[in-house]
Formats: sequence, structure tokens, C-alpha cells
Amino acid sequence: MKECALCQESKPLQNSHILPKNHFRDLMGISKKPHLLYRTNTDNKSTNFVQDGLKTELLCFDCEQRLGRYENSFKRNFFVPFTKRAERIIVYQEWLLKFAVSLSWRLCLYSLSNSHLGDDSYPGMRERLLNAVEVWRLYLLDRQDNPGKYEQHIFPLQIPKTYTVREHRHLTESISFWIHVNDDQYLVYSRIQTIAIVGLIELPNSSKWRSSRISTN
Repeated sequence: MKECALCQESKPLQNSHILPKNHFRDLMGISKKPHLLYRTNTDNKSTNFVQDGLKTELLCFDCEQRLGRYENSFKRNFFVPFTKRAERIIVYQEWLLKFAVSLSWRLCLYSLSNSHLGDDSYPGMRERLLNAVEVWRLYLLDRQDNPGKYEQHIFPLQIPKTYTVREHRHLTESISFWIHVNDDQYLVYSRIQTIAIVGLIELPNSSKWRSSRISTN
């Protein structure tokens, strides 16, 4: 048996979703051609939509259920109120941080395994990403009180009135993610329709992002 990426125990692995499956299924109901955009500094891919999104053998059943609870809480208590009912003041609890960390953690793991994220252009990049992955893993297992410097930020996106129909559909009928890297910035970016989540790995002057930080309090 293979090792579960989260609990690191040898157990049968599930065909785990990298991005939340319930959002992919929703997209299938509103768009004839929903799509997934995936990009890193060395990859630029626009992939055809697959039934439940990207999958890989990643988690055991128990860990799959653990992360699934955070996905359900996010959709029920944040995504639906914001996108369907236009609520702009949303009270959240730790489930939001857990969801955001689980998303950044999975995307970082997937990108490390399925792209060319090496150290050729940015020395030490892989080590930085792996350090963040480990801290996020411990936090998801409740072995750490918070993700420390590897913060999570959330940005509900407003659709500009000047957007064309095509631009509007691109934002509301797609899911995207990428790893952003330059000389002093390392970020994990994901967007589920009009909700963007950014996991910080390294960012100078991150205090300027205070208003968007997801808190544990």
C-alpha cells in the first residue's frame, strides 16, 4: 500500500480530488464548456474540463473525509451566501482557514509532482514549497495551532460592469490555479469562480495584506 500524503500512514488511497469536487459538479450544471486553467512559471496549460476535475491517488479514506468536511462548510457557509445570495458580510469560523490551507496544500503537492517546478531558475524554490507543505499538513492534522507565516488570504471578486459576455463567462464558469514565483515572491493561487484564495509561502511586506488574511480567531 502507498502512503497517505496527509497522515503519512500506509493505507489504501482514494482517487482524491485536487480541487473541490462539488464545485466542478456545479459548473457542469451552468456551463456547456466549463474549464480548468492551470499554470506555473514553467507551465501554461488550459485543459479540457473533466467530469470531477483533476484527481490523483493522494489521501486515505479518513483524510479524504476530513478535508471533505471543510469543503462542505466552505460551500454552505461562504460560497453560496456570497455568490448566490449576494451577502457581503459573512461570519466564519476555523473551517474557512482549514479549507483554504487544504486547498493550497493539495495544489502545491500536485504542482510539485506534475510540473517542472525545479530549482533551475529559482534556487531553493522546491525546498520553500516543501516547507510550506509540511506546516500546512501538520495544521490540517491539528498538530499545530495555526499555519504560521504560511498565511491564507481570501478575495471575493466583483465582476466589472465593463466585462464582455465572454469575459463574464470566463470568470464565472471556470476554476483556475497556479504557483506564482519570482525572485522574492512564492504564492499558491486558486480561484473557484469568483472566489480567489492565495496561500503565502514567501512575500515581503505581507503585513500590507492584513485585511484579506483568514484568521484563526
